[in-house]
Parts: sequence; C-alpha cells; structure tokens
Amino acid sequence: MIELKPNIFNKFTCPECKSSSVEINDIVFPGIHILADCKCSRCQTNFYADFPIGHALFYPLSFNKETLKLYYDNEKIKWISEPLVNSYLKKNDTLIIIQKKIFNEAKEVILLNCIDYLYGHVLLKLFNSLQYLEKHKNLGLIIIIPKQFEWLVPGGVSEVWTVDIKLNQARDWFVSINTFISYELKRFSKVYLSLAFSHPEFDSFNIEKFTGIKPFNIHDFSKKIIAITFIYREDRLWTSGKLVSYISNIINQIPSLKLIKRFLILNQNRKIVKTFYLLKKIFPKAVFNIAGVGTVGKYPSFINDVRKNEVDVRTEKLWCKIYSESHLVIGIHGSNMLIPTSLAAGFIELLPVSRDDNFLQDIARSFNNRMDVFLGRFCHEHIVPSELAVKAASIIKTFPEAYIRYNSSFLEHKVYNDTSIWKLDGK
Repeated sequence: MIELKPNIFNKFTCPECKSSSVEINDIVFPGIHILADCKCSRCQTNFYADFPIGHALFYPLSFNKETLKLYYDNEKIKWISEPLVNSYLKKNDTLIIIQKKIFNEAKEVILLNCIDYLYGHVLLKLFNSLQYLEKHKNLGLIIIIPKQFEWLVPGGVSEVWTVDIKLNQARDWFVSINTFISYELKRFSKVYLSLAFSHPEFDSFNIEKFTGIKPFNIHDFSKKIIAITFIYREDRLWTSGKLVSYISNIINQIPSLKLIKRFLILNQNRKIVKTFYLLKKIFPKAVFNIAGVGTVGKYPSFINDVRKNEVDVRTEKLWCKIYSESHLVIGIHGSNMLIPTSLAAGFIELLPVSRDDNFLQDIARSFNNRMDVFLGRFCHEHIVPSELAVKAASIIKTFPEAYIRYNSSFLEHKVYNDTSIWKLDGK
C-alpha cells in the first residue's frame, strides 16, 4: 500500500522532461483509476498520472492535460490508456448513487478500490482484502465496489462504499464518484491506498470468506456422487477451429449478426451435451450441471440447467453451491472461472492460443503440491468432446491412486506398524 494522507505518495516524474520535481495539486477518483493531478516544476507541464495500483503497477501511464498526449512504455497498455483519455474528454455528470455502510469507525484506513469494467478484475482486486484484514488489523479497511459484488465483501471491513454502476459503465470518468470519495476522505487522519494487485497470491486464499460457502473437501472426493459442471458463457465460445474462433470474436462486436452467433452457441451446446453423454456412459450415476449467463438452446433432462439471463445474488449463491459440490468444473478461459475453480475439487480450462499470455490469470486457487496440479488441467480451445471426456474421466478415475501417491499425509517419513493404507486394488 502507499500513503495518500497526510503525506501523498509522490514518485512521479514528468513525462516530458523526465524531471522528478513534480507537484501534486490534487487526487482524482473518477472510477477505475486513481490519478495524481500533477505539475512539473521544471517545464510546467500539467499532467495526470496513474497511481501505481492494479494494472498501473505494471503499466504506469500518464497524459498531458492540455494536449491529451499519452505517455506509456508498453503497447499492452492501450486497452487501459485510450479509454481513460476518452472518458476524460466525455466526463459523466450523472449523479451516481453511492451507499456508505460503516461497520466500525477508524481514523487510519486502507482504501481498496475494486471498481473495474471486467467481472474478473473486480473479483481479483477484492481478493486482496483478506491480506489487509489479517495482517493490518490496526488499520480500518474501506472497500469501494460495484453494487452487484457487495454480497462478496468479507466480514471485518470498516466500511463499504457501494457504487451503483454496471460493469460496462465502469470505464467512464464519473464526477460524482470523485466528489464523494474526496469528501469522505476528510474524515480520516491517515489514508493508505491498496496496491490492489491484479493477481493476488492464493497460497492461503479462503473463498469461503467471500461467498460464505465451503469449497469441496477433496478428502471426500471418492465418497460423494460424482458431479461435473460446465461453466457456460455466450461471449467466449468453445469453437471447432481457428476460423470459427475468429468469426466468433468478430460477431461479439457486431450485434446485427445475431443469427450467426446463435448458430455458434448452439454448436457449443451440442459439444457440451456430447461430452456429458460420453461421461454419463462412464459414470451413469453422475450429476451434470450447466451454469452461467445466457439461455440459448435446451439441454437434455439429465443435465441440470441453471443458466440465467439476469443474475442476482440468489442465483450467484446457487451457482456457488453447485461449484462447491462439483468434482470438476469445465469452462473456457475467462473471468467466469475464478469462483468456480476456487470452490470445486478440480477443473479443466479450455485455453485459447490468443490467451496464452494470460495463463493462470483466471484461476483462483493455489498450486502448493502435486495434488493441486493433478486436479487442475488446461487443454486446447478446440479440443473435441471425446478427448475432453477422456481427460475429465481420467481425473476422476485416477484420483484415489493420485491421492495416496501425492497427498502429504501419505508421505511422512516415520516408523509405521501397518503399510496397508498404500495398497491399491488395481481397479
């Protein structure tokens, strides 16, 4: 974390003359970004600079207030920088409703801004909160979060500021959000700003603190009725080849091509059904679920279809319960995999080649030992149902042997009077 009050963090340099003699006139809170309103003492350039939090920690950016010239060192930052300048030019004067809930008052606080336009980014920022609650108990924690995520805020925070905006609005420059936060910060004698790591550590991560639901206990893996859940989405599809993937991505940007998109979604549905049929032959008593946003097409009666077009807290909790009872969750790479992979026993992710650079970024679990690795698999985005079914069945069928071979409780170097616990039946 970095300090905002009373001593403002100032490690900024002028993007024009590279001078470190920079004055901060104000702190601006337009939404996703938290910006320093700066002036260079040497060349008099006025510019905004991103405080180094979230993605800006890796990809710092600034822009000239007069000319709007962007300054950044990495082309990867365009998806962040260009929308920021555009939002500055078209400031949103809409009065945004922000609900403030105070649970315990504190004079010295940490501010964790979870506003973002992507579902997974909001979650990942929020997941940082446990570290502060556990390691900085002398400071109050304030979480700023979009309204639809409020139910996930863990207990123990000092305050929650719930912002009533949709994800697709989060890139805007909201004047009223800035006004609200600037005013509220006057109440505190000391304010730190969370670095809001875009990919926090998961070694001691506890999803139950957020969802209120215990994750699958792998010690009960072989005792429970097998359950497999497909994480459904209609904006990123399980396709059959590079050309189809390309068409699918184009269609997402052109709403008028609804019929073609529907055809591709139905094709995905057929592949999901075929995968489940093949798995049902191997595990006749297994439970099969499909959960996610969108309701195109119908599924056979043996599949528990809990998809929804509109998602509320009740639906989110239902899905979380299903994930927590699943031996495997299967889905396309994307933010929708964060909560499922943290609650289920194991997962299979279909990883597009275009997302290789984002490997592991949507997986919310630790990989501390070989059992963790055994239960987490990645495969090609164009995998066919028969191969996917074989991969899923292999995890379930070989789990008992893997559990004995790789679980730390079976690998203790001590004196034993009985070694029959390692005996495998050969089935």
